[in-house]
Amino acid sequence: MSAAGIASRLGAAKTRYGWSATCPMCQQLRALTLSEHKGSNKTIFEPNCDCSEHNVREALVTEGIERIELLTTAEARKFNGGEAPRQPSPDDLFSAEFLDEIVFELDDDNDTIAGVLPEDGLAVIHGKPKTKKSFVVDDWAMSVARGALWAGRGVTQGPVVIVAGEGGKGRRKRLVAYRKRHNVEKGVPLILIIARPNLGTRVGDRVKLNKSIEAALAKRGLPPPRLIIIDTLSSTMGGEDQNKQGMSNFIDNCLAIVAHFGCLVLAVHHEPWSAERLRGNSELPGAVVAIIHIVNSGKLEAQITITDTKDDEDGLSFRVTFERFEFGEHPKLKRPVSTLVAATAEPVSAEEAEGTDKPRKVEKWEQALPILLSTLADFPTDPPNKRQYPTTVACTRIDLFRRELETTGIIKSDADDPKIKEGSLRKAFSRIRDDLQDRKLYCERDKLCWHPEGPRKGHASPAGETDPDVAPSEA
Repeated sequence: MSAAGIASRLGAAKTRYGWSATCPMCQQLRALTLSEHKGSNKTIFEPNCDCSEHNVREALVTEGIERIELLTTAEARKFNGGEAPRQPSPDDLFSAEFLDEIVFELDDDNDTIAGVLPEDGLAVIHGKPKTKKSFVVDDWAMSVARGALWAGRGVTQGPVVIVAGEGGKGRRKRLVAYRKRHNVEKGVPLILIIARPNLGTRVGDRVKLNKSIEAALAKRGLPPPRLIIIDTLSSTMGGEDQNKQGMSNFIDNCLAIVAHFGCLVLAVHHEPWSAERLRGNSELPGAVVAIIHIVNSGKLEAQITITDTKDDEDGLSFRVTFERFEFGEHPKLKRPVSTLVAATAEPVSAEEAEGTDKPRKVEKWEQALPILLSTLADFPTDPPNKRQYPTTVACTRIDLFRRELETTGIIKSDADDPKIKEGSLRKAFSRIRDDLQDRKLYCERDKLCWHPEGPRKGHASPAGETDPDVAPSEA
């Protein structure tokens, strides 16, 4: 890099991070912005600042400066306080081990939750809306923070950080309900950060997030976190596309957080409306140490399955049951205030997990719901009178929704007579609309329809919408 380029980037780093007036290294780096490139006899100068006010090395790397080339040893002495450029210290080198020096002990294998959550790395739990993803990860968080068994599995206790990018007030309510329901003792090291840090760009909020976590831990003299939960992945993308570079940046930032704290980072992720897979860039599956899938197996029950893991057993399944916790009556609205709380967790046998038991019949409205959501995302329609329609969620034409149901075979008729066939299709469609409306999953006016909780307007896909794991009254 030319001296002019170095000076430009150092200037950007100065503007972003500032310099300390009392730190010699900061002053040397400041002086470097004034240097000129003379072309030959270069010496490598490695910036390594121990300034208590700024991590200048991290600032420079963030700005894309990994080393600075000076002109001569003499000039290097000038900027190094009259001393020769220092030789690399052990801190500057990557650790290297010979084969006969490598050791492994049984107690080195410390899963966060045995066979469920690995010790460190990036993991992801994914599922469709309303599959209670957030409730399950809160249950894991409480178990790890308390050092309590989960589903009979051992836990490595340590501080837990939940970064809630969606539904902040609802998250507080759920955690308080859990604390009361399970009589959680005082002083449990669980930290809630309600924020949407930008992890989707190269120069994002990773450093700020790390410092925020460190500051919170320092308040109570706690060690580094054992588990950091990002809920949800889409809420921390900083507006970047999950299908392109944004996902790569998210992975890089999360792995940098893992390296910084030596912990597990668990991302809560949506999956497409029409498929059971991870949404977004295909880099994500290859970058994670565990993939966990969650589905509803009953009204107050969910099943999670470890679908892919680096070192543990794939295919393990667990059943989590939930119960409603009542806070009491709202003083002004005069209605009950409640939320769901994870109550029990237990292993599921392989036979049951594979569905050898008689499967539950999937109702037509359940089949139609993802079609409605995908139609809203793929064929949004602007309403003629915005005052009579929702302002935040997308609308679509009712006839397009019906067409998609017919295309997918959810509603069909074998009648040959066109009039009889049309009547049969109309009745089937009407039943589905009524069932969805009864469950508050469908609204319509004139020729348009919508889902009360998404997808949002302006989104070509359902990415980034608020995670509707629970009804609005439970958010």
